[in-house]
Amino acid sequence: MGKRKRENVKAEGEFDLNLKNPKTVHLQGNQKKLIVVLSGAQLETVKVGNTFELLNCDDHLQILRKFNRDPGSCRPDITHQSLLMLMDSPLNRAGLLQVFIHTEKNVLIEVNPQTRIPRTFKRFAGIMVQLLHKFAVKANESSTKLLHVIKNPITDHLPVGSKKIAMSFSSKIVKNCRELVPTKDEAIVLIVGAFAHGHLNLDYTEDSISVSNYPLSAALTCAKLCSAFEETLVNGNQRCQTRQGKEGVCIDFRSCPRSYVTYRGGNYPILCSNTENSYVCCPVNVESSLPQQYPTYIRPSQRICHEYSRLATRVTNSAGLSLGNMKTNKIETPNCELSISLIVGGEKAKAGEFPHMAVLGWQGERGYEFRCGASLISDQFVLTAAHCQFWRKESPVIVRLGDQNLKSRADGLHEVDVAIERFIPHEFYNSASKKNDIAVVKMRYRIQRWQPNIRPACLYSQYQLPTSSAVATGFGTTGFASETSDELLKIQLPIVNSRQCGEIAIDHTQICAGGEFEKDTCSGDSGGPLQINVPHNKCAFYIIGITSFGEAYCGFAPAVYTRVSAYVDWIEQKVWGSDF
Repeated sequence: MGKRKRENVKAEGEFDLNLKNPKTVHLQGNQKKLIVVLSGAQLETVKVGNTFELLNCDDHLQILRKFNRDPGSCRPDITHQSLLMLMDSPLNRAGLLQVFIHTEKNVLIEVNPQTRIPRTFKRFAGIMVQLLHKFAVKANESSTKLLHVIKNPITDHLPVGSKKIAMSFSSKIVKNCRELVPTKDEAIVLIVGAFAHGHLNLDYTEDSISVSNYPLSAALTCAKLCSAFEETLVNGNQRCQTRQGKEGVCIDFRSCPRSYVTYRGGNYPILCSNTENSYVCCPVNVESSLPQQYPTYIRPSQRICHEYSRLATRVTNSAGLSLGNMKTNKIETPNCELSISLIVGGEKAKAGEFPHMAVLGWQGERGYEFRCGASLISDQFVLTAAHCQFWRKESPVIVRLGDQNLKSRADGLHEVDVAIERFIPHEFYNSASKKNDIAVVKMRYRIQRWQPNIRPACLYSQYQLPTSSAVATGFGTTGFASETSDELLKIQLPIVNSRQCGEIAIDHTQICAGGEFEKDTCSGDSGGPLQINVPHNKCAFYIIGITSFGEAYCGFAPAVYTRVSAYVDWIEQKVWGSDF
């Protein structure tokens, strides 16, 4: 038999003929500055009936279990999300980006910079199946290849002498993305792992680095890289003049010192563009004083957090003390009753002290039975543990908000019971190992008006914790084999590292806390929050952990909490979706 002829398939509507950006036309003749290789991409097909489909953990879970394969090893959605970030970037539109995909099965794919990646995963999967079987995807009514399989090795397609660096959170070298931008007329090759678990093990890279102090998804890594290159190579080429007549450079307004972008006193900055990221004219003589971390992306949860934090403060007018100063200043002060220091072994929380505290209720013979804690994080969702989905084979039916005492009305609070519409556990929750022990619960109705005792908390998104202790709250048992508490309890716990966690093996998605005599959370605290507050606003809480599991003899060994920062991407997708 002769060799099978490679066929091409056309992708209707996925070729952007109007890709050129008039604002960056002066860069179109430049060579590629950033080459990204999505390595280890989990792209393979499986036959279902008479058709082939892109193997993924959502649609083919039974097939994966049949062949004893880890669902986490079939995540083509990671490649899809990363490609959306890369191909939609202004850096790509400026003609300065080239992308390759190197699959786990050693298939090498070149992506045409003019390719418009399908927005839906279903359509993306269909095109990937055609690509893997036909070896090329062409634009509609054109001979231009949008995606096509090329010969290995990858090094044959990279510029001679270019730096090749792998992105890895485990690397001891942490760099700001801007440090990677070439200063000379050369390109740099950055390899990003397009898989959920594991490490890059490549023989053609010179080094491995991390661009953050905490784990990032592949898509977010790509976004940070593109933003840094864009600011330097695209917008950074634009010189400008400030309102004060000083020489400046156009950069993201969040990277310019606050004194130059404040609107007080009429000191309005000159806008260089009105694009998705607003660039302002920043004086060049202060560019060296820019912070080491350039916040080029604000997470949806951070934007929401800023809004919720304002609920925890009240604005008061304060006049100057001197006779000559009659100017009134607005001062923000905490809008809550600050608690006294926590007592060893836990104590009763004050009414409304933890307004984000929630509890899940099961239908019992004599009313609701409350068995798991939770945290209010939006007007319709609470955060809890995945293992709270079932108790005695039944699921919770209501979320109670704003309560201090589950069986008494003497606390003077107006609690709210909201029916549960859907319990959403993490797709890869493992009940045996308690890995990915996280879930969000969607309430049937939105909270229309906040109360002093009902207010959401923020999500802590950074891996490194700013403190050595945190506060746990819940209606759990006060000791081994004791009854659950009707009143909300609080306790301050020391955060310990994995070596101090005893025989409990934890990874970067978990936190170990407690372990001092009579200082721990007990079984009834499952799903409840481990939280900290911020120095400038003691009334605003950040959730850093979710109570997962610990020793049966609570109070004698550390407990394990699901680390929230490891799942912020997942939480944002489930709670806010495409709202941002």
